[in-house]
This record gives sequence, structure tokens and C-alpha cells, in this order.
Amino acid sequence: MKNSIENKSRILNFTNRLLIGFVIALFVVFTAFEYTIVKSIPVSEGDEICAIKDDDFLPPITIRKVEEVKKPKPPKQKSPDLTIVKDIEKLKPSDKPIEKVNAATVIDKNYFGMGEEIIDEVEPPRSSVEIFPHTENCAGLNGEALKACSLQDIVNHIKREIEIPEILKEIGGRHGANMTFVINNEGKVEQIKVDRQTHRSMGEAAKKAIEKLPQMTPPSQHGQAVSLIVTVPVVVSIQ
Repeated sequence: MKNSIENKSRILNFTNRLLIGFVIALFVVFTAFEYTIVKSIPVSEGDEICAIKDDDFLPPITIRKVEEVKKPKPPKQKSPDLTIVKDIEKLKPSDKPIEKVNAATVIDKNYFGMGEEIIDEVEPPRSSVEIFPHTENCAGLNGEALKACSLQDIVNHIKREIEIPEILKEIGGRHGANMTFVINNEGKVEQIKVDRQTHRSMGEAAKKAIEKLPQMTPPSQHGQAVSLIVTVPVVVSIQ
């Protein structure tokens, strides 16, 4: 009998302890759970919100309601005033005769460079002609014989008139220049150019000599005086 009473008391003590421990555990869990919950507070317009993080103090944030910007309405365009014409008067033909306009009296020719003076078109120089330009030394010849005589006469005249520069005398040897010029429809020499040269001073000396060529009988084609391009080599030997 006595043993049964002791067993019951042991069971009651164990149960009480278990209940007390369970209550304590629930209390601790509830306290920790309540500590971690963040309560949400409703914010209305105009309230200030302060946030503190890691001991940094920030200015308060104010929530403001942004009003919608209304687009201006486009101005109304006025419709043009329209007038309805019922009867249209017919134009009566004029009794006056129509004057004819002369274009010559309206257009100012001098303004457009169209004066009364007629300017002849300049024909470009030819590369070959029927009658080659020549001096009196080749008069009476025709065709290729006239051309050969005239070219040799031109070369001889250049050699007589050329002045050899001092620098070429110092260099010595053989020097030359291919020269091109135009004999115009008056038999005069113009547009002298140096095509090739062994030395710059050689071309300049040959150009000065060609400028001294006399006026010749102009080249002609079909009985009409024309301009001709002539090419001659000028060569000198200096010992």
C-alpha cells in the first residue's frame, strides 16, 4: 500500500515538472517570435517616415501626392469664310487687237553678253595641215618637202639664237629639250611649252630662242589660215 502511494507521487511530480517545462518553453518561443515580428503601421499623406540603419541618421522622407499635368487643349481653328457666288459674269471680248511682242525689244542682249558684235569661235590648233608654215627659205615647195624644209629651217634658227647657260658649260656633254609651240593663223609663235629636258636651264634657253623666230607664212587648210601645233627637238653638244 505504501509503495503504491509513493509511485503515484513520483508520477505526479514528473508530470508537474513536464508541464512547467513545457509552459516555460512556450513562453520563451512566444517572446522570441514577438520580438522578430515587424509591425506595419499604415502611412497617410503628409506623415513623416524616419528610418535608422547602422546608426546613420537620414533626413525624414515626406510622401507627397503628385498631381497629374493636364495637356493644354489645342486652339480651335476658325473655318475660312466662304462666299457662294450664284451668277458668274462672262468676260466680254475686247475690241482692241492683241499686240505682238518682239523678243528683241524685250531681252537686253548686253545683259547676257549678246551685243551686236559677233565674236568668231576660236578653232583649236591642228596637228596637221595641207600647207605647212614656212619662211622665204622654203617658198615654192609643197607637201612633205615643204614640211621638212620648214622644220629644218626652224631648228637652224633656234640653234643660231640659243644662248647656252653657264651651268651647262660647266657640266659639259650633250643636252637637249623637246619643245612644243603653236604657230597661229597670222604666222606668229605662241604657247611655248617644254615637254622634256635634260636640265632645267636647257628648256629655258630653248624657249627664249623660239620666242625669236620670225613671222612666217601661216599654215592653211582648204585655203583658210589656221593654227598648227609644232614639236621640235633642240640638242646642243658642249665640249
